[in-house]
Amino acid sequence: MDELRHPIVNLIRPDLANGVVQLRANPAVEHGARGDNFHFEENVHPDRQTEFEAFAGDTPGLLGHAADYFAERVQGVTQNHIPTSFQPINRAALLATGFEPNQRFARLERIDQVVEKHGLNFDAIQDAVRRDRSREAVLMPLIDRMNAYPGARPVFVCLRSEVASDLAERDWLKRLIARLGLGHFAPAAGETYHFVLMEYLAEKVIASTAVARPFAVPTVPEA
Repeated sequence: MDELRHPIVNLIRPDLANGVVQLRANPAVEHGARGDNFHFEENVHPDRQTEFEAFAGDTPGLLGHAADYFAERVQGVTQNHIPTSFQPINRAALLATGFEPNQRFARLERIDQVVEKHGLNFDAIQDAVRRDRSREAVLMPLIDRMNAYPGARPVFVCLRSEVASDLAERDWLKRLIARLGLGHFAPAAGETYHFVLMEYLAEKVIASTAVARPFAVPTVPEA
């Protein structure tokens, strides 16, 4: 049990430690929440904390440092990059490999950037899904562009069974955003965002990677 509880609150680098204090004191909710994320984190192994602090980023401040770390060490720039999220250095957050192959995951993605960048028609995509027609012609361009995402950032999923009751309701999107802590996905008044909800089996994840333990609890370096 001790292996899984290593608070990252005691950052050693003064600039990063002061960054946590400043964020927590910031009256803006989003900044205070990010500071609390660092303060209460318990799944970062000391080895990964050391690596996080030693990382030589170009952007000053805690958030800038964290963003640079994510871009290089977590996401990377090539699709064969192995994020530190799934390397032994992150062993305090890695989950056991005992997922049943038929365990079903749910994954929510906001796709506005993909749709806008490539001139895709969201209404046509939605219509193809609802009517179960023209799926290949309409959906494949979206899937191809999502698969072409640079780097190898981890994706956030949850067990489908854990949100089954929410998905059965008409306001399932609002419920998922609240349930999964995706406040940054919630549109402000007058805004419209576009999402896709995907479901797939654990065996699909396992078969698509050579990583020994491809499932992990997300921690502040993943944020």
